[in-house]
Amino acid sequence: MERLTGLDAGFLYMETPTQHLHTMKIAVVDPAGADGGYSFERVREVLGGHLERLASFRRRVVPTPYSLHHPVWIDDADFDIDAHMHRVTAAAPGGQEQLDEVVSRVAGRPLDRGRPLWELWVVEGLESGHIGFVAKIHHCVADGVKAAEMLMQVLVPDPAPGPAPVGGHWKGEPVPDRRTLLRSAVRDLARDLAGVPRLLVRTGRGVASVVRRRRSGADAPPVPFATFNAPFNRSLVAERIFVSASLSLSEVKEVRAALGVTVNDVVLGVCAGALRAWLAGQGGAPDRPMVVGVPVSTRDEFKVGNANSVSNLFCSLPVDLEDPVERIRQARRSMAAAKEQHRALGPEVLEEWSQVTRRCSAPSCGSTPGGTWRTATGPRST
Repeated sequence: MERLTGLDAGFLYMETPTQHLHTMKIAVVDPAGADGGYSFERVREVLGGHLERLASFRRRVVPTPYSLHHPVWIDDADFDIDAHMHRVTAAAPGGQEQLDEVVSRVAGRPLDRGRPLWELWVVEGLESGHIGFVAKIHHCVADGVKAAEMLMQVLVPDPAPGPAPVGGHWKGEPVPDRRTLLRSAVRDLARDLAGVPRLLVRTGRGVASVVRRRRSGADAPPVPFATFNAPFNRSLVAERIFVSASLSLSEVKEVRAALGVTVNDVVLGVCAGALRAWLAGQGGAPDRPMVVGVPVSTRDEFKVGNANSVSNLFCSLPVDLEDPVERIRQARRSMAAAKEQHRALGPEVLEEWSQVTRRCSAPSCGSTPGGTWRTATGPRST
């Protein structure tokens, strides 16, 4: 049994029937060179062999009674790989548009919290005999960097001798009873609260550093949510529409080198240009930047085991600028200012405060859009 960090638990707390908090990882591979060729059964066998080393894929969430503290992870004794692997055939002719339709359907369905929070959809029927892999992983399980590392272990066959049988020697653990859950919650909560005075001191120092930086006249990021009302700022629905487009990475790198920026800066500039064109078609080009949230990994600065190490930076996306080169340069300046302020405040402050401040009392923390919690005294229900 392991307690979710406040940041990991926050991704559960924020989820609603229309706001899904899973992430999507998509790959298209050519199986022509695979030893023994492709079969769904072979994929299942390889995945089962790798799961012996991927504890996160076998763990499920158990809530704490009365939401006294964050939920806990346990090794699911009822783990069944067939509940997580799905086989689907894309519609003809099996191009990118048809793959996008599959991704849309997968993305619009929440994960069942009564099981480990991941799925892998194997998409057959693609052009040229290619195979698509659509992985859906809840954000509480891993951030983008960690999820990519995990999937690399899953999708790349082990050069060692053949994979172990599905299930291997792994054993699950029983669901803790209420007394155990309450006792551990009280213990962990007391420990977390004991660190609040030190956290207050560090937060005060960080805020003072940010204030000094702003008073010095240095570039500052925008105030969160202080943006214009875009046409797409409206209530969400559960369904998702996924549409993809491809850019030449070599061309992106040429732009990066010519302007002395990063690939991410170029991507932000492209996004600004695309949004500007779309907004212009909805009633006119905007006359000021759009404030957007940009997720960033803090894994190099503040790493907590396999937990999420991610933060969010607010920057000005220059949708008001017509010159594409200036859009990229302005995006770089805004992101640089956001990163400097983030470092001044301290990359770990948000994560530490989330450990002690966010407790869920809403019904959605005891249930899930995709099924209810499985309790210690009852079977899994949907």
